[in-house]
Formats: sequence, structure tokens, C-alpha cells
Amino acid sequence: MIDINAITIEAGRPWTETEGSAGRNVCIIGADIVQNLYDNAPSDSVVGSELRIGGMPYTVVGVAQPLGKIFGFSRDNFIYIPYATFERSFGSRSSLVVFVQVTNAGQLESVEDQVRAIMRNRRGKTYEDEDDGFALESQDVFLDLYGKATSNIYIVTIGVAAVSLIVGGIVVMNIMLVSVTERTKEIGIRKAVGAKKSDILQQFLIEAVTVTAIGGAVGVLTGFGLAYLLSFIMGFPLLLSINSAIMGVTVSSVVGIISGLWPAWRAASLDPIEALRAE
Repeated sequence: MIDINAITIEAGRPWTETEGSAGRNVCIIGADIVQNLYDNAPSDSVVGSELRIGGMPYTVVGVAQPLGKIFGFSRDNFIYIPYATFERSFGSRSSLVVFVQVTNAGQLESVEDQVRAIMRNRRGKTYEDEDDGFALESQDVFLDLYGKATSNIYIVTIGVAAVSLIVGGIVVMNIMLVSVTERTKEIGIRKAVGAKKSDILQQFLIEAVTVTAIGGAVGVLTGFGLAYLLSFIMGFPLLLSINSAIMGVTVSSVVGIISGLWPAWRAASLDPIEALRAE
């Protein structure tokens, strides 16, 4: 259970195999238990103390590192005891949830078959009978549920992002058109001193790409900042993808090229004489 749930011992130790098989009254507690029962005392000072569970004294052999919260629910409000201890103290007639971890994904189907065979054998069932009194659930089930629950969210997110890119491109194009209008005389002077049409085109395209690339970088940094904030508040693990950041800036730059083509072409096509007359 400790390994499957990725519990890291902050102070003390896990119970030994002997303690587990013998059903000793030992336990590992979470950070919430330390805070509520021991007034947030140092973890080292809690190890070796006793607390009562169901009226029975248990020795604290380990304190787990804090796991934080998910959606406001704490993941540190737990007490782990050996299964043999649970059977002796609370019986084995109530419902139980058993976690099984495989070393690699290729073993999952085989392990499921073995577990199902064991559970059917204990209930006097054969392979032809349906599962009765137990259920097997794998991560695939939860991943499917997650995929169905979030598929519409992804579609909406993609739609919102696409609309945002279109609106952003139109805004950049309008800004560049205004810039061309305000700098008509400058364009005429540049052409008069020998600037080619391609030079003007390149200048305004670079300006458009620079604006959108900076905007994309600011957006990526803002997104990472919000992700860090949500991770801190809700207790989710934080995963930052450099590839996503590069893709975000790249897409912004492509939008800058597309939205800057028309303004750049207008600037490059200006007649130098008419441009010099502009005020």
C-alpha cells in the first residue's frame, strides 16, 4: 500500500515484515494527524508515541511526507496499519479494497486473470460464472472515465484557442496597417535612398512576428505561472513541458507572419513619390 500510493516516509520507518505478518499494533500517520493530534509537532518527536484507534493503543513508527490537497480534499488525513492487525482488531467480514501493482503494463492482463481466479476460487465459482461479490478495476477504467469527462473540455478549449488566434491575428493586422499609415513618409524616404520592395516587406513582417512572438512568450509564462499557482493551491503535481512552450511561441509567430503579410505588402507597394508627399 505504501509503495503503490507512493508514500514517502519523512520520519521514522515503515513497519517491518515481521511486524506486518504478526499483526503488531504499529502505524504510519499522515501530516494531518500530526497537525491535529500532536499540535503540528516535529515529525521526529512523534515517532515512537502512542495513539488509540478503535480503543486500542498503536505505536507510531513512521510519519509520511505531506502530499497536499486535490480539489480542496486533503491527502494527508490517513493512518496506515498492517492488514493482519486490521483483521485481528476489526475482523474481515466488511468490504475491502485491495491494491495490486505490476512492474510493467504488459503484466496487467495476466495479473487480472490471476486475481479473478483467486477471488472466484474462494467463492466456489468457476471460470464460466460471472463475477459475484467482487469487482476488478484497473487504471484503464479510470482513464476511460477521465477521457470521456474531459473530451468536451478539450474540444471547447481548442475552439476557444482557435478563436483567440483569429482575433489576435486581426488585431495584429490592424495595428500593422495603422503603423504603415503613420509611417508612410518613412517608407517613402527609405525607398528614395535605395530600399527595395523586399526590404520593406521583410521589415514589416519582422515587426509583426516580433509582436506576436513576444505575446506568445508572455502567454506561455502566464500559463506556467497559473499552473504553478493551481498546483500549489490544489496539490496537483506540476508538469511543465518545454515542447509546449516552444510550440506556443511558434504558433504565435506563424500567426504574426500570416496577419502581417497584407500590411507588409501594402507598405512595400507604396509609390515612393506619393509616400514622400504624405504628412
